[in-house]
Amino acid sequence: MQQRIRALRAPHAAIILAMCSVLPAVAAEGGAGDAATLPVLEILAMGGWIMWPIYLTLAAGVALSISRFLMIRLDQSRESDLQDWKPRGRSADDTLKAIQGMETGSLSQAAVDMLTQFRATRNPESMSAQIERHLTVRQDWFKPYQNWLNFLSESAGALGLLGTVLGMFQTFFGGTLDKDKVLHGMGLALITTLVGLVVSLILNFVLTLVRNHFDKSLDRQYQKLTEIRQAMLEAGALDSQRS
Repeated sequence: MQQRIRALRAPHAAIILAMCSVLPAVAAEGGAGDAATLPVLEILAMGGWIMWPIYLTLAAGVALSISRFLMIRLDQSRESDLQDWKPRGRSADDTLKAIQGMETGSLSQAAVDMLTQFRATRNPESMSAQIERHLTVRQDWFKPYQNWLNFLSESAGALGLLGTVLGMFQTFFGGTLDKDKVLHGMGLALITTLVGLVVSLILNFVLTLVRNHFDKSLDRQYQKLTEIRQAMLEAGALDSQRS
């Protein structure tokens, strides 16, 4: 999808420049001054029906982003007790019981799985494997949202290109350059392209914000799991010295 849109961008820019070159000739005949005073809603209405799919991509992207952001925040609130809790100086059994008594979230569940595996195998490498598995699972959980946002962002740009093609067709179909037809065709082409690119930029910006928030949350989880692992290794070393 992305490669196709990149391939269309070069001729798309040439099309816009070519159509803009027609504007001075049309404006010289009159009517260009009225367009500058049109309200924003009337200017957007010049895009026609193609604007509605662009609006829908924006609404869908924002709704998905809000939903994913709230899910990340909810998971963070559930792990707040565990983040503040210190495992140093505790045995694996005491640590497991303490974490099981806390509110269940992705971090607490990962810690329980890690400690359960460690108690069963007494192999420190099993804890490292569980941490890596947790990070992979969380990344896989976030990936569908990221793929959908990328798709919606690219779709908004593609719909803008579609509006350009429709505007070109309306402008030059029939072989005449009637003033009203040229202005309508250029309005369709330029407005849909502008809105499509703006929506694409907005969705990319929102995706970046949510992605950064998720990465910070995942980094805190990694640090906490590593802290628990280190505490268990130190407790195991002390038990070995005592025995």
